[in-house]
Amino acid sequence: MKVAVKKFKSGERYAFLLGEDGVPDFWVTHFVTQKLRMTKAATSIEQYLKDIKHLKRWEEINGRDLLEEIYNGKVPNLDDINKLKEHCSYQAKVVKDKPASNVVDMGKFHLSKSQDKPTICVF
Repeated sequence: MKVAVKKFKSGERYAFLLGEDGVPDFWVTHFVTQKLRMTKAATSIEQYLKDIKHLKRWEEINGRDLLEEIYNGKVPNLDDINKLKEHCSYQAKVVKDKPASNVVDMGKFHLSKSQDKPTICVF
């Protein structure tokens, strides 16, 4: 998912949340249009969308769909709310999938006694 901002010819900016397929999320776009667009600046709306994206990341990690569950009459219990609260306390970049890099975990780095070169042990 990604937050996109489009600028109209009139100069108005419109922020929306794109799904993995590049199509705007219907319910989020509806919420923005009905509740935020007339009273909030584009930068404020963009922050709302980033927060919703963070919530959707929680759903993805936990294999949940909160809207579907609520439609089916199941409301989040206290444990769910505490898990959501914990997730929302993290910065979005912490829970984001990161591509592999060549950065070495220093916890796994040590000097080998049998060799003169540093080695990395995989535990």
